[in-house]
Amino acid sequence: YGLKELTIDSPYITSLEHANKIAKFIIDKMGDPVPIINVSVMAIPTIQLGDRIKIGTLDAFDIIDGEYWVTSQEFSYGESISHSLILRKVV
Repeated sequence: YGLKELTIDSPYITSLEHANKIAKFIIDKMGDPVPIINVSVMAIPTIQLGDRIKIGTLDAFDIIDGEYWVTSQEFSYGESISHSLILRKVV
């Protein structure tokens, strides 16, 4: 995803040691991209944004026992009801 530059200008960072701890925390949490997947599922009207779901296996993405947050959903109606979800991996 390339180099990302972040500048934090805060009066609460008062020493180089504190700044290094914050930088290390941000790099540890954000260094590896979090997988986001789009899936089409059977219509499940009880799913809400923010729900945490577990996918046992999904061969299309080589997922085995992954937990994901529901970040977006869309229903569409035509000949049948379709339900699309955007999921973000729990880290």
